[in-house]
Amino acid sequence: MVSKEMATQCAMYRIKKLEHSTSDTGTSCYKATDGSLCFCTVIDFNHVHESGRDLECCPLHSLFNIHCEPIVLKSNSRFRIILGNSPDTTQFKNQSTSKQPSLRSVVEKILFNCTAGDVFNVEIESVERDEKHKDPTEYKLSLRVDYVLVPPICGDPTMNAPVEILESDVRENTTADWNPDLAIQWLYRAWYLKERGSWLVNHHLKCLTLHSDSSNGRNNREELFKYIWSSAFACYSRALQLVSLAYWAEKTCVNDVLPLEINENGSDHKTSTNNIHWIQVVSGEKPITSNGGEKLNSSDYIDWDRFGDIDHKTMFPLQCKPLRLMFILLSNVALCQLKVGSNEYCARNCSHALYLLSCQLDSSIYSSTNDYYHQDIINTALFSQEKLQFYWDNFEISYQDIHKVLFRRAQSYFNQGKMDEAKYDLELCIELMKSQLLALQSKDDNDQDREEMDRESNDNGKQIKAALQASENLLIKVNDRMKREQAELLSRIRKRTHVNE
Repeated sequence: MVSKEMATQCAMYRIKKLEHSTSDTGTSCYKATDGSLCFCTVIDFNHVHESGRDLECCPLHSLFNIHCEPIVLKSNSRFRIILGNSPDTTQFKNQSTSKQPSLRSVVEKILFNCTAGDVFNVEIESVERDEKHKDPTEYKLSLRVDYVLVPPICGDPTMNAPVEILESDVRENTTADWNPDLAIQWLYRAWYLKERGSWLVNHHLKCLTLHSDSSNGRNNREELFKYIWSSAFACYSRALQLVSLAYWAEKTCVNDVLPLEINENGSDHKTSTNNIHWIQVVSGEKPITSNGGEKLNSSDYIDWDRFGDIDHKTMFPLQCKPLRLMFILLSNVALCQLKVGSNEYCARNCSHALYLLSCQLDSSIYSSTNDYYHQDIINTALFSQEKLQFYWDNFEISYQDIHKVLFRRAQSYFNQGKMDEAKYDLELCIELMKSQLLALQSKDDNDQDREEMDRESNDNGKQIKAALQASENLLIKVNDRMKREQAELLSRIRKRTHVNE
């Protein structure tokens, strides 16, 4: 999605030498893997700068000097990191030369398969941006792993439940030792990566606009935009994989023997204190006990996964709905593809998002997802006022979310030259927004406390009118192009008829 020339302008890192020693007192049998939370202490860091070295929070930090509040790696410092939680800084790995695009990528490579008590002594060399012809910078890092919090483990005998083995298809069989906390962890990581991808776009497009004059002359503006969108795409696509697992687990691996708990709203949900504990540890709200009995406070460790000026980890809603998150991520992935010109895949992801909605009403509408990709016409009954309320009440999917998907698919159709399909989606967008505008006006007329609702109503009205205007403007372009194409076709027919005569 972005040129290799752009990627190689990042500082490149290479592990020159690595020594690994294990602790004799370590009792943990679990090794760090994707999604594991590692607590580490920097025993020694020999670097040219005594103050330490900035750890990149994003790929733009080292590329274009856009500072995003990086943390500093230095001797006697501590940090915590979730492996695999920053795909945008590790997406340009070059396995053949062992070079890594970020220091985070180097650290993750070291920590993969580590256990608590492991000590790593590593020599690293790096070549900074615009210094390709200079000797690489070398420094030494001594790192100790204090604790590894692995993802929830399946296999607890206390959670076993009898299952019926299906002979029709072994893929339909669910395991008896399924741990529902694992789905919560997948859901949390997907939500976090969605937030990170949105931050990469919103923050860096603004920074790029402010720093456009000082950007590297070799990089044109279009290429920089593609780099930002491809970085967000890396986060969104990984999040989509994780939430798809959580959604599948919700449908397939629910353990009916687990005790039901009642939340404050009076609804049942299957959960345990472990998933809440895991999230509290990750967000730094709760201490953990190491293998040696020592209490470790997460807040004492610098959070390498933090981005922006908001602590997103404390904002995760425990009862986040997988379907809503999947719908939003499909929409966001489609937007990234639209921005870099991958119009066909944009339309496919939008269609898949709409397919998910249709399945909630009638799972037999289409035989398979692949069939639906080629089904360009969406039944307008899917977006009646009653159905819209159903989507919101059950999945918290709003009409604005649906409009975004339809509008983005219309844009992709327009770019592909599929005017009939684009026109249909845009007419549906306009009908959807007009109905919501009428519903909002009717609500205002019947509202007793108009003063309290006035501000919210005005904001909603502005958003609806803006979306309506955008849809109408694009529809005008679609109609104009269709008229031109029809005129060209008639002209060709007349010329051919004249020649035949």
